[in-house]
Amino acid sequence: MPTIVDLLGIKTEFYTTGNNIFDKTDKNNYVIFKDGSFVYNDFYYNRNSEDLYDLKHGIYFKPTKEDKKIIQKMKKIKEANDSYILIRNKLK
Repeated sequence: MPTIVDLLGIKTEFYTTGNNIFDKTDKNNYVIFKDGSFVYNDFYYNRNSEDLYDLKHGIYFKPTKEDKKIIQKMKKIKEANDSYILIRNKLK
């Protein structure tokens, strides 16, 4: 939701969940897509090909040890979110 609020030009301070993918001051800014791909700061991870793409320089690169930790973290967040949605849907 913060990304949508930013795109709409709303400048009000309020509490919300999620991240604004355009906020360059947030050093842990990420967006996870439904397929498991994600954007984290200045790189894009494609879950299907497992490629990393540097958004600043426009190049693909091999993940470092630190990148692999971030990839695992994003996978865990995605799994937790999927589990929550599954449980919520079963309760309806």
